[in-house]
Amino acid sequence: MIMGGENPIRIQSMTDCFTMHTEASVAQCKRLSDAGAELVRLTTPGIREAKNLAIIKEQLLADHYPVPLCADVHYTPNAAEMAALYVEKVRINPGNFVDKPHLHEPLYSPHDEIKELQKIKEKLLPLVKLCKSRKVAIRIGTNHGSLSPRILHTFGDTPKGMVESTLEYLRLLQQEDFDQVVISLKASNPLITVEANRLLIKKMQEENMHFPLHLGVTEAGEGTEGRLNSVVGIAALLREGIGDTIRVSLTEPPENEIPVARKILQYIENLPCEASYFPSNWRINTHRKKVQFPADWELPDVPLLVRKLSAGATGKAEILLARLGDPLKLASSQPLLLAWNHPEWNLYEGLKTPMFTYPEYRQNKPSERIAITLETPEEFRNFMDQPILPAEAILLLQLPSGEGVSQLYEILESESFTSHPFPLILMSKHYESDWEDYLIAASAEAGYLLLLGYGNGILLENPHFSDKQNKDLSLALLQAAQARRSKTQFVSCPGCGRTLFSLQQTTLEVKSKLSHLEHLKIAVMGCIVNGPGEMADADYGYVGSGKGKVSLYRNRTLVRKHIDEQEALQALIQLIREDGKWKEPESTFQDEF
Repeated sequence: MIMGGENPIRIQSMTDCFTMHTEASVAQCKRLSDAGAELVRLTTPGIREAKNLAIIKEQLLADHYPVPLCADVHYTPNAAEMAALYVEKVRINPGNFVDKPHLHEPLYSPHDEIKELQKIKEKLLPLVKLCKSRKVAIRIGTNHGSLSPRILHTFGDTPKGMVESTLEYLRLLQQEDFDQVVISLKASNPLITVEANRLLIKKMQEENMHFPLHLGVTEAGEGTEGRLNSVVGIAALLREGIGDTIRVSLTEPPENEIPVARKILQYIENLPCEASYFPSNWRINTHRKKVQFPADWELPDVPLLVRKLSAGATGKAEILLARLGDPLKLASSQPLLLAWNHPEWNLYEGLKTPMFTYPEYRQNKPSERIAITLETPEEFRNFMDQPILPAEAILLLQLPSGEGVSQLYEILESESFTSHPFPLILMSKHYESDWEDYLIAASAEAGYLLLLGYGNGILLENPHFSDKQNKDLSLALLQAAQARRSKTQFVSCPGCGRTLFSLQQTTLEVKSKLSHLEHLKIAVMGCIVNGPGEMADADYGYVGSGKGKVSLYRNRTLVRKHIDEQEALQALIQLIREDGKWKEPESTFQDEF
């Protein structure tokens, strides 16, 4: 399989069964291949698993399944060398290929750093020599959650740390004239994933490096949330011409990942490559642009959920309602954006703002507080180019579908927009009848701009789905884009052969008991390889620590070790209670909004 350059973007996945279970591993590889996976990765924690890859490979070829295999190696360079005898690619993690985690953060001198780099070279070169002789590729797979102690000491758990950790290995590979290399920089946070990959592209250009990139968001979760987290991160990079192979990581059976990945590619492939559109100083605005909503609105500093409602005594006209706060219940005191010529204007009391279309604005030229709906980027540009603008304006921009989203970037970065504190509501209208198609399109359009730091509110519309479904997707998309948290944030890995408990079932059980704790972030991790690192910003972690055993964390601190799996969830609930962060689930209410 060839990747990179003008070759197609490849789809891959990973088995979640024990690699020593040959029959189960072979069966899962077949299912993944049948679903469309072009490469399958298997966890390879030691020598015996590496040797068993030969038997798995032999069986697959005997059954006419020539799907390429990748060995996933952590901590054990000798296992990587053994695996290279049998598979097409070996993945190593710069964070633990040589460096091991420490209980206490050590202090590093320049001399220590030189010694560490020399140690990496000594361990890496035998693998490189073997891979070169057998034409086996090496994947440098850097995870945000498993950076080495030395990198953490120097750079922290930052995108820059991920990039520098990767570059150390790439420079050594270049010195050995080894170019069969694939790179991945992944995090459970789509924002960090995108920022790290953008920075890596810039650094590789500076050092004349040209290697294909594998994209993914680790510990994305399951269901709608898992898909949104993956799509927001992956689609943002693909839109900009970054990425040669992808994996959608879901806490579900691995074959469920492939259709989602195919849909992402199908959507992106209908767009032109936008890599040349973005300047070399790519950046992500980690804080939303400061805006000035009307003073009497008393808004929180998070993007709003905006809804269209058919309302009024006659029900003839449509209004826009800016919904604030959680839980999301209708309240008469909330501000309304109401058509300026609405026949029932006088029937509405409270905070009303007249709303104009752009042609109506040009004709009337109102100077007081107004809201303006802009149907195209051209209307947006023309409005911002007006010599005299209103003192207070709320802009509601209808996002163009597909390629048109990128046209907004220049306007959003222009001085005419940044110099005015106008709030910007992103309106995204869709007609996909399939739920996955809908969430992929919304993630690649509105989610893309939200991730870049634009938008002070969102309105998703799709006539094929109910108001509640549109509302729920809007909130989930805001959360996936790291713009606003409205419910418990769960981080869960897809599982692999290192997982020693029923990860998929456990994740569903944890969510069923804790999903009402919207003020918390909770991680469910299959093992300790990436667990404590990827859940570093989680309030609580539920991490597999042995066969049927679980350890509980408060942030990065281990607080309960090796609890029986059957007792672990109640132990986690008790820990949350002891910390004073538990609240009882509210009774179900009629969702009027």
